[in-house]
Amino acid sequence: IASGPIGWIIGAVLGIAIGIAGAGAAKQIPIPSLALKMVLTDGKINDARRKLQDDIEEKVSDLAAKRDDDIEAQVADMVSREIDSLSEINQM
Repeated sequence: IASGPIGWIIGAVLGIAIGIAGAGAAKQIPIPSLALKMVLTDGKINDARRKLQDDIEEKVSDLAAKRDDDIEAQVADMVSREIDSLSEINQM
């Protein structure tokens, strides 16, 4: 549907939303309390959410910065070619 940084941002938002919904659904599943305390605590869920959000933000930022560099190089190349073309026209 969407690619590049926009697609990653959409995916990140959907992933976080599903993670939040999944955590709520997981609390409704009957699990022995000792196992639940060892595995699924609110603190662990919140820590995992923060880590996931930080990782996604870092990845999107890195990819956007790389994309910005690529666009800057393309624009510089286009400007250089246009200047060369104008120089050739002036020489005529």
